Amino acid sequence: MLGEGAGAVTRLLVSGFVPKYTVRAIDAIVGNFCHRRSPAGDADVYLAVYEIAGHGVTVFEEQPDWSDLSIFRRCPVATFVFVRPRDEWTLWWMDNELGCFQYPVAATDDLGSLVAVVEEDEHGAFFG
Repeated sequence: MLGEGAGAVTRLLVSGFVPKYTVRAIDAIVGNFCHRRSPAGDADVYLAVYEIAGHGVTVFEEQPDWSDLSIFRRCPVATFVFVRPRDEWTLWWMDNELGCFQYPVAATDDLGSLVAVVEEDEHGAFFG
C-alpha cells in the first residue's frame, strides 16, 4: 500500500494528469526519500511528507509548533513539477518567505536524479 513506510506519511491529493502507475512510481521514489528523512520512532518530533497535486509533487517537513506541541507545522522543502509537453521534471525550492524559484539544475525525465539533488542539498537551499 502507498506511503506505509515507517515515519513516511503520504498524503495523496491526486488530481489532473497523474495515472495510478505514476502515483506508484512517485511513491517509490519520493516516498522512499521521505522515509529516509524521517527518523524511525520520532514521528511526533519530525516527519518528511509529500503531496501530489496536479502536475507537482511537494515535499514538506512537519514539526511540532514550538509553543504548542500538539500542533504540527508544515514547511515546504522542494517541489518537483512535471512538464507534460516535454515529459520532464523540474525542481523548485522555497525561500524563507515561501517564494518559489526554479533550482539551477537541468530538467530531466528521471525524477530520482532530482530527488538525489534535494537529498545532497549541496547549497543548503532545501534543508538549510
